[in-house]
Amino acid sequence: GTKELGLSGNLDFDTADDALLELDITLGRFFRDSWEIGVLAGFATSDSLTRFQVGAFTEYNLEIGRLWMPFVGANVNLIAVDADFNGKTELGGGSVQSSALTGEDSAFGAGGVLGIKSFLHKNAALTLALNMDWSTDDVFLKSGDTVGDTDLTVQLGIRYYF
Repeated sequence: GTKELGLSGNLDFDTADDALLELDITLGRFFRDSWEIGVLAGFATSDSLTRFQVGAFTEYNLEIGRLWMPFVGANVNLIAVDADFNGKTELGGGSVQSSALTGEDSAFGAGGVLGIKSFLHKNAALTLALNMDWSTDDVFLKSGDTVGDTDLTVQLGIRYYF
């Protein structure tokens, strides 16, 4: 079946550190018409936090035309985070703390995605997607001075098919 290589990300200016950069890379294979499974790796960084994730995903594409293609997906992953909030936020506490807990943490994560692809060429598409992620611990940088166990993001990306 057809293989897909994807790169997506976002830049969030509404976090405890003012800016958080997230990048994800995916490699998948369509094992049935419109249905893909694959692996993913992700990276996020800000002044106080570095987060890595690896996992697996599935995605189903709704073929409604040649130019636009909506899709839905799900993923499961392992998340590792290293944080140093310099007295701003306690990792795992989910709220502002008087003394910071600095260090490493890990969690299991799962997520869902709803998006649309716009094909530039038969082998390339731009994507716009709404991602909702959950984790078993507070590993996502939130607005204000908090971390949490959920994250809602809009990501832009590009996909290449071969």
